[in-house]
Amino acid sequence: FSCYVCVHNETNQPVQSVSIKADLQTSLQRVPLTTQNHTPIMLDVDETLSDVIHHEVKDLGTHILVCEVTYMSNYNTLVSFRKFFKFEVMKPLDVKTKFCNVESDDVFLEAQVQNITSGPIILEQVTLEGSQQFSVKSLNEIDDGTSVFGDVTLLQPQESCQYLYCLTPKESISKDIKLMAAAKNIGKFD
Repeated sequence: FSCYVCVHNETNQPVQSVSIKADLQTSLQRVPLTTQNHTPIMLDVDETLSDVIHHEVKDLGTHILVCEVTYMSNYNTLVSFRKFFKFEVMKPLDVKTKFCNVESDDVFLEAQVQNITSGPIILEQVTLEGSQQFSVKSLNEIDDGTSVFGDVTLLQPQESCQYLYCLTPKESISKDIKLMAAAKNIGKFD
């Protein structure tokens, strides 16, 4: 999530002690978003105070960006106003997985990543981090380390891309059939 927050002095006088505060509110929490300018400043006529805010959104559902501007009025009193911007965060990707066990105790994981939004998405990186029980080898690169998908993986709406990984059980569990059967945590798909 990125947003541009801007306050512009449209009056014919300078405005003292101007500051911007932004929070992101969900149904569960209110997260203060950092802004570059923490100290109040003076805005001359036709001047602007602005900031770009970045925040990783992890929760789905309704979010409200709450922007509060505080300033000193002509009567030397502190005045503030708020603006609310409501938006929905939807699940952008659907991931389906298939596992294939082979005789060598290796497990092949096929992950199909589908864009379920109404617009295109660029996948910068798709990785599988192995758990303590498995080591992971990505089968999505050519010998020189470049991706089989090219420099950029662009998924149009409803398009999907398939990734393949080889999981090898670590020695600590590969020799014990009971530990192998109980090994359920393969790692984290990111």
